[in-house]
Amino acid sequence: MVNPVFTFTYLEQTLGSCNIQENTDFELLYFSFYYSNQPNPFVYLIETDNDGNKRLTITSASGDHAIYDDHLLSNQDFYSLQFSIHPNPAKNELFLTSKSTTENLTIKILNIEGKLLSNQ
Repeated sequence: MVNPVFTFTYLEQTLGSCNIQENTDFELLYFSFYYSNQPNPFVYLIETDNDGNKRLTITSASGDHAIYDDHLLSNQDFYSLQFSIHPNPAKNELFLTSKSTTENLTIKILNIEGKLLSNQ
């Protein structure tokens, strides 16, 4: 069995040269989780759900969690001639444009954790 305890000695920014605010915000949250707990060990757990999706949960000594899932969030082969969605990623507003107004649409909006935000 693998020992599920580890520590970080150094982290480097991955998006340092990117000037998009969302990336900067993400790095501030992501790296502060690891930097603020750097001298303490982290515990990790890898779980697989019934559909075969994996989840990595990293827990700091203070009890905070970083959760990583392997769910597909995008696919370059996905396209539809029926509608378009923008912007991606969305922050406060999401626009859906349908090329066919004669059909009924069912729209489900989920957050990055898979939680249903809206069903219309």
